[in-house]
Amino acid sequence: MQIAPKKVGGVLTQKWQIVALNGDELAQIDAQRVADEKASADAARITITKRQALLALFDLRGIKDSDIDAQIDQIPDETQRYRARVDWQGAASIESDSPTVQMLAASLSLSEGDLQALFGYAKAL
Repeated sequence: MQIAPKKVGGVLTQKWQIVALNGDELAQIDAQRVADEKASADAARITITKRQALLALFDLRGIKDSDIDAQIDQIPDETQRYRARVDWQGAASIESDSPTVQMLAASLSLSEGDLQALFGYAKAL
């Protein structure tokens, strides 16, 4: 808790008092933290069309849709492979922070900087 500032020797001095928070107050702080993290992630997310994604991958890295399909085919777990295929093939838009994009980026040796460049380029198409 903030205590009102006082001037001491011509200098404004601020003091704080530590107080215990109850469960409701802690839950409210935690809920605000989660909301702030979500808002930050939402603000950083870039959404592009699949067409933009495919053109950017080819223009900047020479990666074709068949290369992406090959990466998905290499996923050993059948459930994860199927979910990745549905997510990629069925997507009308591609989000920079989606788990499928992150997995594909790693399997294609694309860094976070590479992804940012690809999404920035794609957004301009």
